[in-house]
Amino acid sequence: MHRDPRTHTAGLLELCRAGVHRARAAGADHAEVCAEWGHSVVASVQQNDLDGLADTEETTLGVRVIVDGRPGFATANRAGALDQAIGDAIAIAQATAPDPWAGFYQGDGIERVDSQVCDALVAWDAPDLARRLVDRIRSLRAAHSVLTIDSAELQVSRSVRALVSSEGVAGAFATTRASGSVFGMAVEDGKVGSFAYDGDVVGQLDHVAPALDRAFARFVAQAVDALHARKGETFRGDIVLTPAAAASLLLGPLLGGLSAAQIRKGRSPYTDQLGQAIAAAGLSVYEEGLGLPGIRACPFDRDGVARSRRTLVDKGVLQGFLYDQYEATAAGATTTGSALGGASQAPYVGVAACSVDPGTIAAADLESAQKCVVVPRFAGSTDRVTGDFSGVVKGGYLVVDGERRPIHETTIAGNVYECLKAISGISAERETIYGQTAMPSLRIADVSITAG
Repeated sequence: MHRDPRTHTAGLLELCRAGVHRARAAGADHAEVCAEWGHSVVASVQQNDLDGLADTEETTLGVRVIVDGRPGFATANRAGALDQAIGDAIAIAQATAPDPWAGFYQGDGIERVDSQVCDALVAWDAPDLARRLVDRIRSLRAAHSVLTIDSAELQVSRSVRALVSSEGVAGAFATTRASGSVFGMAVEDGKVGSFAYDGDVVGQLDHVAPALDRAFARFVAQAVDALHARKGETFRGDIVLTPAAAASLLLGPLLGGLSAAQIRKGRSPYTDQLGQAIAAAGLSVYEEGLGLPGIRACPFDRDGVARSRRTLVDKGVLQGFLYDQYEATAAGATTTGSALGGASQAPYVGVAACSVDPGTIAAADLESAQKCVVVPRFAGSTDRVTGDFSGVVKGGYLVVDGERRPIHETTIAGNVYECLKAISGISAERETIYGQTAMPSLRIADVSITAG
């Protein structure tokens, strides 16, 4: 049966209102209920063949209360357990020490209901998902017989989030998403290449095929090239981070360092850096509160605050931090609508989506240095406090005087925060990574590179 998330909106809002009323009646001074309904259909492939279909539906509730200045939070996985969750949240609050920063955002009492629903994705059923996925995998292997698909997945999800609080917050957002991924390797004459992985998330049915074409093409290039990998070279010099690698290695720690929670705990290098240069002059970073084109985010954050687009870094200069309601209260600041989390989680600081401005250099021309290593994926560890990182380049390439060749796993090491200042080139092209990050490729100078 097809399930339109919009038909669940009114019921979830009413459930949240009832929960707030019951929590107040049970002794909570302040209360908030977040409810989420989700339905997903997944087709999966294992070892080149269709493995199965999964069809799941779930309603999740999250209850937050404050009793005598003491916060409590509890969850339930069905609507009928709302009263139990309320009782648990109140009991937890009563057993918790008072927290002077605990509280809810003061709303205006206006109910806000919105959606981004693709009717074609509402109608997309399991047999169609399976057929499309199997056809795509067969086409990949027909064109590249050396490929072995360890696993692949195609999924469509429909969901609604509703949020109501005793402080005048009331809203709901319904959405549909489609996602696909592929994981595997190339095998030829007994030689096995490195694993490769890629995928994407979109909000419209007509975006699915182009997004998967791009993701699967990247996967094929990495997997097939890995068969011909040779030993790299050890030197100190330039690396070129593809969008996915740049997002994981550099953007993640940067955004983490802008979290007011990390600043309050003394774990951020940017505590006193507002208005100071923290990156190369070409780098501009934005919190895309309402999402990226084609895949909107919920218009309100986990606290019920309206989201907006904000400049975080402008031409290398730090412009702002990220606050949810709790951290804003703790800092004597104003929330920036940067609370993440769902019904199963209390709010925490983060960004729903972000973007980095493109540069003026063609991605291929970023490799014009006399010698550099191209990094499609990075697997390693990063100390978010110090910024020190070390790890392995997956599916990498060594470029010497314009000649590009795949290399075996090579180690790179350095400091994230120094790398942000050492950006020497930004590509004019960008990729959207899993519907949440619009990212160009970055060239970084003076990185330690060690051949495996």
